[in-house]
This record gives sequence, structure tokens and C-alpha cells, in this order.
Amino acid sequence: MNDETFLVYGSDKKMISCYEKLKSYGYKAEILNSEVNFDISAYNYIILPIPTIANSKINGTNISLSEFVASVSDNQIVFCGNLNPSAYKNFYSYYNENFLIKNSRLTAQGVLKLISMNVEEDFNSLKVVVIGYGRCGKAVCKLLKGCGMNVTSVSRRNVTRVLAQDDGFCTGDFDYLNNTIEHFDIIINTVPVNIIYKESISKLSQKNIFIEIASKPYGFDISEYDVYNFKYILGESLPGRFTPVSAGYNIADTVLDILKEAEYG
Repeated sequence: MNDETFLVYGSDKKMISCYEKLKSYGYKAEILNSEVNFDISAYNYIILPIPTIANSKINGTNISLSEFVASVSDNQIVFCGNLNPSAYKNFYSYYNENFLIKNSRLTAQGVLKLISMNVEEDFNSLKVVVIGYGRCGKAVCKLLKGCGMNVTSVSRRNVTRVLAQDDGFCTGDFDYLNNTIEHFDIIINTVPVNIIYKESISKLSQKNIFIEIASKPYGFDISEYDVYNFKYILGESLPGRFTPVSAGYNIADTVLDILKEAEYG
């Protein structure tokens, strides 16, 4: 049995799985989902959910961030998700490169699930374009290609296109995308920038599916989406939506990796 004690905040399956993973490793752990005046002083480490804040409260609880920060002692360490840890004493983010790489794989699986739910054709007949070839873009391209889809990667930088070519994908730049977008059955955006022209979006029809997995402001101005004639899917938080158990395990493992790295310097 490990002596370290963990308190996990949150009520969704992702954070419950994080708690269960810590328990399976032999750590003393509890999970908290609502109480404001809960005594947290007995815990060495506190893990906050991702997203960390929702409606000015710690996500999944009725506890404000200011209330929480005031209750943390100097000898406790807090792990957060997409929150700036430098603004708070003894805060560390598990939203690091290792976590993001693991989550990109889960995101890709979520994209595949969305496609499966929204098409009635053989995967081998689908022409797909993926915008961006970062962590998520790369994972999505590889998974969809492995399922038999005809996948093209488009990105702004030439070096990124070369990397995609080395991985066996047809590539193009943003001008290519805007000139040919209507020819793809499925458009998947991973870039949080309005890079698709209004004139290009207006070419899409009911045979096109646009899956958005980037954050705001998204790949195009969606405020006028209701004037268009294609299927738009806002795929937010796909790991938590479709693979919450693995997403929670990723949080627990990343936190433990951070602690191990700190121990060994």
C-alpha cells in the first residue's frame, strides 16, 4: 500500500475512472463531487477535473475556484487540467505533452465513432480531408486510413505537409482545401482558426459532413451555419464522451508520471 493520499474532484465517469485507477495501484484515494466545506487537509495530492472550470465552479462540483484555493495548504500539491498553474501556488498541470498524445488517440477514436453514427456507406468509399496535422490531426488521419478511408491532410506549413507525405498521405495547403472542399464526403477540422472561406463553405451540400474537433473560433464562422446546407457536428470533449474510462486512466497515469519525474529529478 502506498502512503500518499489523493483527493479527486469531479462527478463524471472520467474522474471516477481516475479515482479507480489510483485505487487499483494501491493508493489511498477519495472522490469529491459537490461539498463546499469538505476538509481536504488530510490529502497530499488533489486532482481537479478537465475542463477544470465550468460556470465559475470547479467542474462537477458547486465549489468556486477561489474557495478551493483558499482551502489548500502550503504542503499540498494540486493537479489541474486546462488551467494556468503558474497563477496558483503548488499547482501543476497534467495537461502536458504525454497526456495530449494519449488523448489525441482517444479523440481519433471519437471521430471514428461520429463517422460510424452518421454515414451509411462503406468506409472504403469515403473521401476524407483532415485539416491540420498536429497531434490530433495525425492520429485522426492514421486511424481513418487504417479503416480504409481515402484520407487527405491539409495544413498551412510546408514542413507539416512533408511529414504527412512521409506518413503516406496526399496533402494540400489551405488554398487547395478552399478550392476543392465540396469534393470530400467528410471534412474534419483540428485547427482553431477560421481558415475556410465563406464562399467555400457555401459550396457544401447534404452529401458533406463537417466534423469540428477544434476549439473556438473553429474552422469557419459557425454563427451563420443555419444558412448552409450540410451536416455540421461539433465534436467537443470526445475522449470524455466516448472513452471516459481510458480518459480517466490517462489523468491518473500522467499525474503519477509527474510525481515520479519530480522524485528522480
